[in-house]
Amino acid sequence: MNDNKKDPSIMLKQYYKETLLTGEYLNYELDMIDYYNVLFNSIKLNKLYNILDSELCLFKYKHDDENSVFMIFSIPMQNNSQSKIQKHLSEKIMNIIKILEDTFIMIKYMKLKEVKEDKRTYLNIII
Repeated sequence: MNDNKKDPSIMLKQYYKETLLTGEYLNYELDMIDYYNVLFNSIKLNKLYNILDSELCLFKYKHDDENSVFMIFSIPMQNNSQSKIQKHLSEKIMNIIKILEDTFIMIKYMKLKEVKEDKRTYLNIII
């Protein structure tokens, strides 16, 4: 699914609402997420979205005894670690965070995790 041409804020709201209504629960502790299996499960459910130069999956999640939505942005890393490329990755991440902050009132949790074996950086967000 390629939704990069649409307004990302509108698409994020749509995915958020859809997840609240019909989404699956993510049953992982925050520090124990198996990204490969989570992304594979999203593909099986046809719930992996291309948005903001990354892949996004959303799940219902219980955070601090509150119903929430867990978003995982999977951002490809470059093989070459030149500073220009790293800056580009940083700009992508900052752009995602800015749009999330502008779209949603409150972000309850945010963590960035780099998994070199996957050649990806994962931005975990709970809203």
